[in-house]
Amino acid sequence: MPYKDPAIARAKARERSARPEIKAHQKELRDRPEAKERRKAYEKTEQFKKIRRKSEHDRNQRLKLFLMIHYGKGKAECVHCGFSDMDGLTLDHINNDGAAHRRQILKGKHGCKDFYRWVKRNNYPSGLQTLCSNCQSIKKARPNEFMPKQTAQLVLA
Repeated sequence: MPYKDPAIARAKARERSARPEIKAHQKELRDRPEAKERRKAYEKTEQFKKIRRKSEHDRNQRLKLFLMIHYGKGKAECVHCGFSDMDGLTLDHINNDGAAHRRQILKGKHGCKDFYRWVKRNNYPSGLQTLCSNCQSIKKARPNEFMPKQTAQLVLA
């Protein structure tokens, strides 16, 4: 008899599929040569590639959001000006040693996703902060004038 609550039905189905004899049978089916050929053919289709790209993009965006919140002191916003659009937020090396650090740890890989994954694998090291692209450009152009918002308010007061 089917369950009225769909969540219970899904939980029961997961429970059944987790049994060792069912897992062994599923592996046996997957390891058949005709199943492997079908899988290889499907992986070459444009539909599969589109789904793969979308899921990888979503995974990278979730990781970026998590890192921006972690290094943005609990909020996904620039620690200097408060800008909060995810497309404009970046991770910044506080000591301005980002290029050397990335060369050292990434060893030829490029892109933010590789760096974000490294940060996660290495338990979120200190020395990073969330800045918007604009504040990061200003920091690069005028490093001596750029200071955290709280320090700037103290100097002006």
